[in-house]
Amino acid sequence: QFTFEDYSCRLSLVRPNLIATDFPSRPRQHWLAARLNRDHASSYLVINLSGCIYDTFELQGPVMDIMMSGCVLPLEVLLRLVVSVHHWLARQARNVVVVHGADDPAGTAASYGPGSFPVVLFFACYLSWVGKADHPKEAMLE
Repeated sequence: QFTFEDYSCRLSLVRPNLIATDFPSRPRQHWLAARLNRDHASSYLVINLSGCIYDTFELQGPVMDIMMSGCVLPLEVLLRLVVSVHHWLARQARNVVVVHGADDPAGTAASYGPGSFPVVLFFACYLSWVGKADHPKEAMLE
C-alpha cells in the first residue's frame, strides 16, 4: 500500500498558516486531498499557480485557479491575490493557505524551477505585505 510520501506529496510550512506543496498530479491528487481534509477540514484555500486546471472534487476547501502566461504574475493579479489571501486568513484563526505551481522538473521547491518560482514570489510578496519582511527580496531568502 502506498503512502502520502510514496507519491512525493510534500507540504512545506512557510508559516503555520502558509503551506507550499507540489503540483497535485493525478497520482498525488487523492493523497493531497486526504491529507488537507484530515488536517484542515474545509479551512484551507488552495491557490493553483500552475496555469493548469485539474479535478478538485476531493478537496473540501476552495481552489483559486490563477491563469498565468509566464512564470511571473502580473502586478495587479499579485496584489489582488495577496489581499484575498489576507482576508481569507483573517476570517478565522484556523484558516490556512496552500499554494502550488506547476510540476518542478528538478524535484525540489528550493531549486526555484519553473513551477516553484511563482510560489516563492507569491509568499515573498505576501510576507512583505503583512510586515514579516521589509522587502519581498528579504522574504525570499528565508
